[in-house]
Amino acid sequence: MKKKNVYYIGFGIVIIAIVIAGLMVATTPRITPVLEKKPIVTISVFESPQMQKTEAGTVISYAINTSRFADDDLDLIKIEVLDTNTEKTLLKLEGTSLDEKYSSADQAGKSGYPVVKLNVTVSSDKIPSDITNRLTFVSKNKAALPFSVTGGDIHLLSAEV
Repeated sequence: MKKKNVYYIGFGIVIIAIVIAGLMVATTPRITPVLEKKPIVTISVFESPQMQKTEAGTVISYAINTSRFADDDLDLIKIEVLDTNTEKTLLKLEGTSLDEKYSSADQAGKSGYPVVKLNVTVSSDKIPSDITNRLTFVSKNKAALPFSVTGGDIHLLSAEV
């Protein structure tokens, strides 16, 4: 093959690569805008937790209400219940286990705020004095790492059992 033909073939490959790259850039969706600041989400517990002894231990039942985080295009992906004093995770809900306990603002009833009903089982001889909740969110439409919000602190009286 002549040297001149090799140059033409090489030049043709470069032109084809440039055209393909241009088409890919033109047809690829644009980058999702970045979440500028962490939205404010509030967590509260309106009713006192109920405690009941079972064979598995003591079940602490309560509901947490949150502000309407869906208005900020956020998805709740994880809930953790923590012992405030030891920071030990008492309960973790994700995926379908979270979906079963969660009611959106549309389904929440009287309060109109999202509700998560929690049942935390702990050893009857190791009932924590204080617990808190950590909720983890991701943005639906903006690029952001998951972020967590902590709140809904509860003081438990072990004499209630």
